[in-house]
Amino acid sequence: MTAEILPIDRQPRPAPRRVVDRPITLTVFPDKFARSKREKVIRFRNIPDAMGKRTAATKGELPWLKFALFGDQPSPKGCYRTNAKSRRQAVAERGYDVAALDTEIAADRARENLLGLNFSMAPSPQTGGN
Repeated sequence: MTAEILPIDRQPRPAPRRVVDRPITLTVFPDKFARSKREKVIRFRNIPDAMGKRTAATKGELPWLKFALFGDQPSPKGCYRTNAKSRRQAVAERGYDVAALDTEIAADRARENLLGLNFSMAPSPQTGGN
């Protein structure tokens, strides 16, 4: 008995990984104020373990679990649960060289100063603005 040779489009495919075994990235905040965070790559089935605390008197006392990564710079109030990213992270994600960009910005600012311009912010009363 010989094995049947199947056309390429009828070759058996490997079984897909079960959803519960796929890796996911998440961020765990201890509470709604998110003054700290833990980022993890885990299997979907391990979400309950990643949360840590799973029972509390109120929902507000439970950790917050987000299926996303957050920047390394907290908001002015110290919250990491924000859409803000560090400038370095945003620049690197776009494929730019951070050092080259810093050099370019420094050159732009030097030229602004040479020409007596200020594109950074509105003048303050201390610098002669009204």
